[in-house]
Amino acid sequence: MRRFRRGLSFPRSRRSTSLASLVIFGLIALVAYVVQNDSAPASSDRFEGKELQAPATLREGYVPVLRVVDGDTLKVRYDGKTESLRLIGIDTAEIANEHKGTGNQPGSVEASRFLEDLVDDDPQIRIEFDVDKRDKYDRLLGYAWAFRNGNEVMLNEELVRAGHAKPKYYTPNGKYRTRLEAAAR
Repeated sequence: MRRFRRGLSFPRSRRSTSLASLVIFGLIALVAYVVQNDSAPASSDRFEGKELQAPATLREGYVPVLRVVDGDTLKVRYDGKTESLRLIGIDTAEIANEHKGTGNQPGSVEASRFLEDLVDDDPQIRIEFDVDKRDKYDRLLGYAWAFRNGNEVMLNEELVRAGHAKPKYYTPNGKYRTRLEAAAR
């Protein structure tokens, strides 16, 4: 029979030591898995907008789309400068932001890919401004129009109609508020 000493020492069998080691190893593996999956999403969960090939000729009043940033933001060439264009009247789920330490919101990658598909074949748009031309981040604010199957369509509306965006009114820019709300029904 073993004697117990006072303090923190306890008799251990080989079985309990092995079990404790296994539990600790399992916890370490679980933590490593969670950290890896939070900081480095799988490639299917990422969206990195590809550079779009500018068309050889632009339609009157159209600007080239350089890249899709996310579901409601494009990089365009406007007045000779590269600018961010925030599609107004809508809101889409946010893409991961490494600087803010945030992950992808559900549906963000799908919305971004859908927008990229809308402009990929003919990467040029017409921007229609509302009351405010820029936001507090100095992004252009507008409705984007593009030709699809021979018809000019509003990209903001197409995102809502497909379920990738929700109508969202940002005062004072509400020119197409009723139209975007109808597209959501």
